[in-house]
Amino acid sequence: MSLTASDRTGLRVRDVLATPVTVLPALPGMAKTTWRYLTRTRPVMHHRRYDTRAPVPGLDPDRELPGDPSGVQRRGAGHGPVYHRTYVIEIEDARIGPEELVNHLVVDLNRASPTEVARFERLGPKRGRDVGAELCVQMPGPWGAPVRIVDRTATSFRFATLSGHLEAGEIEFRAAWGKGGRLVFEIESWARSADRLFHLLYHLLWLPREMQMHMWVAVCLEAVRLAGGRPADRVLVTTHRHRGAH
Repeated sequence: MSLTASDRTGLRVRDVLATPVTVLPALPGMAKTTWRYLTRTRPVMHHRRYDTRAPVPGLDPDRELPGDPSGVQRRGAGHGPVYHRTYVIEIEDARIGPEELVNHLVVDLNRASPTEVARFERLGPKRGRDVGAELCVQMPGPWGAPVRIVDRTATSFRFATLSGHLEAGEIEFRAAWGKGGRLVFEIESWARSADRLFHLLYHLLWLPREMQMHMWVAVCLEAVRLAGGRPADRVLVTTHRHRGAH
C-alpha cells in the first residue's frame, strides 16, 4: 500500500501559523526539551562549523529511490543553503558489534531518541527495518516529519524526507569498528529547508537549530548505552553550510 501526502501527518510552518491554538498543548514538552538542551547538551559535544561554496559530498540527491517518487521531498526542491552534518561518538568496551547496534536502532529508534523531542511512529504495513518502510517523526506541537527508509545494509540505514517534512534531504545512521577496538557510531545528514518560511525561521531563531542538534547528540549518547560501553570522548559534531549548492 502506497501512502499519499494526505495520509502522512506532517504540517508545514505555514499551517501551524494558520492554527496557533494547536501549539498550546505542546508547550510543556517544548519547555522540557529546552531544559534538557540547556543542562545536558553543551558539556557533551564538540561543534565545528564551516561555511563553504564547495559541492555537497555524498550520494547523488536526484538518484532513483525506492517507493513512490512523487512522495519524496528531494534536496533540490528545498530552499536556502544545504547543511551537511556529522555526529560521531567512539565507544569503549562495547558489548555488541556494529551490526547488532544498527539493528537495534532500525527496528525501533525510540530506544535511543529523546521521545519528548521526537517519537518515531510507523506508517503503513511495512516493518520499520525494511527498505520502503515509512515513519513519521512526531515532535512537540502539531509538527510531524514523515520519512522513508531508502537504504539498508548490515551496518547502516538511511532515511529520505517525504512531503510534509520541514526539511528536504536525507540522513544516515551507521556503525563500524574503529581504532583500538572501539565501536564508532555516526549520524550524517544532508538537508535544507523545505520551504521559504521555514528557511527564514530556521535562520532567524537559534532554538530550532539547537534542538535538532540536541536530538541527534542524545541519540549518539543513547547508542553508547545500547552498546553496553562508555564514551571514549565527547560527541563530535561537524557542520558544513554549503551556500549556493544543492
